[in-house]
Amino acid sequence: MSGNDICGALIITTGTTPATSAKIVDVTFSVNFTNPAGTGNSGYPIVTLQPANAAAAALSGNQQVYVNDAASTPALFQLKSGSTALDGATEYIWYYHVIGSSTS
Repeated sequence: MSGNDICGALIITTGTTPATSAKIVDVTFSVNFTNPAGTGNSGYPIVTLQPANAAAAALSGNQQVYVNDAASTPALFQLKSGSTALDGATEYIWYYHVIGSSTS
């Protein structure tokens, strides 16, 4: 990971045989965040992802990676893979942007 609580890049290289519907990474904030509106995703911050290399951009359908709201908290957000496994031994890069208020 390169960045801070607000934005940055997630650089993930998969193992040889990635699992389906698997946690890819938990990104932990240095301070807790909330959604200023307190609506939608249980009041947690909103996280957007943008593919930053060809491998990440090619993911679609059941192979798509997403922010797992069910496992996200004010202290972290989690990326999860879909029901089709990611390709093995592949580097994926995403840019992330966190929208919310820190509680510091």
